[in-house]
Amino acid sequence: MTRTFEHYWQNNPEWQNNPEDAPDQHFAEQEGKEHGRVEHRRCWVNNDISENSNAAAWGAKTVAAIPLDTSKKGKGNTFIRYFISSRKLSAEELIHATRSHWLVENQLHWVLDGVPQAHRVAA
Repeated sequence: MTRTFEHYWQNNPEWQNNPEDAPDQHFAEQEGKEHGRVEHRRCWVNNDISENSNAAAWGAKTVAAIPLDTSKKGKGNTFIRYFISSRKLSAEELIHATRSHWLVENQLHWVLDGVPQAHRVAA
């Protein structure tokens, strides 16, 4: 998948420097502040997987890359996460789905830890 997006960005370098020029359904971004850090997410999706034989063999309809830039106390990090989906998704739908997944995950942990040390209790 890395090669797919490197090829995608190399053929459209203006999208990486000026993402607002990317086609709407193929690009979305989010910014926010959570847990004392500033976050900036960009999402590029590719729904034409004909050039990616692995994704085609898996029955994927969407491949995506989501770079995440974080900054906390003057220190920054960048991570790129790659996703595949059997559904055809726009960039906006995919970036929302990835954030929703972590929201559910975090809420479950909070419920478990609602009682101090609840996660240490043997079932």
